[in-house]
Amino acid sequence: MACLFVITLSGIALDAAQNRAGPLADTLLFRYTHLIVEIHVVATNVALGFIGLHLLGGLGSSRIHGENLVLAMTTGERRVD
Repeated sequence: MACLFVITLSGIALDAAQNRAGPLADTLLFRYTHLIVEIHVVATNVALGFIGLHLLGGLGSSRIHGENLVLAMTTGERRVD
């Protein structure tokens, strides 16, 4: 959640810095455009890494437990043993 928060805030700040638009348009953020871009890119890459780990965890759990989690999430029904 913190990662998504940083992405959102840096995106708003980046809009102000590059386009002089948005709720922070009247600030001096244009002086820090490069830094804001770096923060935004790093936070986005971290979020993508977490997404990859989440998918790998789902696949691993499916294999370990011998059930199709994607099908169970799609249909809402689970196999009962």
